[in-house]
Order: sequence, then C-alpha cells, then structure tokens
Amino acid sequence: MESFYIEASTPIRAATTDTVIGRGPEEMKKLIGRMVSIVYTRLELDRDATVQEIVVPDNRRHLVSDVTFDPPSGRRVLYNQKVSISFSYATREQGGVHIFVTPFFGDTETPNPIYGTPRVYPAGKGTGATWFTFVEGANIDRVRIRMYTINHDRILFEDFVPVRYTFRPQ
Repeated sequence: MESFYIEASTPIRAATTDTVIGRGPEEMKKLIGRMVSIVYTRLELDRDATVQEIVVPDNRRHLVSDVTFDPPSGRRVLYNQKVSISFSYATREQGGVHIFVTPFFGDTETPNPIYGTPRVYPAGKGTGATWFTFVEGANIDRVRIRMYTINHDRILFEDFVPVRYTFRPQ
C-alpha cells in the first residue's frame, strides 16, 4: 500500500466544479469515504509520496440510486445469461451523461465482460437500465457504477455495490 504525506495546504477539490472544498489532512479525514482520486508525486524512491491534490465527487449534483439486479445477487448465472441492472439517476450535466456498470472481483475489473449498448441519459432525473454477461467462467463480488460526462473527460459519480454472481456453463 502506498503511503502519502499530506500538507496542511493540500487542496481538496470537488470533481464536478473544480472548486476547493477544503485543505489538509483534517478535512481529508472527513471526506475519506468519498474520494475518487489522489494526485501525487514521489520526490525520492525512499520517501513517502507528497499529495498534490485530492479530488472528491460532488454527489449533490449527480447521483445514481435505487439500483436493482435481475437475477438477484447470490445466484449462479449461465454463460450468456444477462444480469440486468436498473437504477434511478439525477444529474445537472446539461449535455447529458453516460452511466456504466462494471463487474469486479476484489480490486480488479473482471475480464472479458459483454455489455449492453451505452446510451445518453439527459439532464434532470430519470431511470435507466443496462446489463452485462460473460461467455466464460467469472466471479463477481461487486460492481462499480460510474457516471461520466458525454465525452468522458470527468467522472461525476462513482460507487461500488456489493453483489455475488458466478457465471458457469449449463
């Protein structure tokens, strides 16, 4: 695990507005569960990294909620059988957003998924759906839900949802 040195002046920025919402290690402790990325540099190989900035999503402006899975978590799933995901969303992003659900096992994206066609979700509130499947054995213990701007230059929302699926042959 990487260790970091955080100075009192290290800025903490909101990802969606790029405004500084705090500084230093005390503010970071309050936000630790919401962090998306830490930008840092390593000055010497034997020294801890120095954090340049911390980026935190602003979930008040962008949200994915009420996530449901079909079939429900905990099931064995056959190759090519779709796991359907439905959700509610809210965004203020005027051009609309993309929302992706990515299967993981541990800290690693599960290799070789097949996904439903992505669509644009317009600004405002609404509902959406997507799916994924596998054509070979796969274990899934959580999924990452990410909301991106249309051109994918910013992550507006990110969350991990624990699930349990095992893809097997018939």
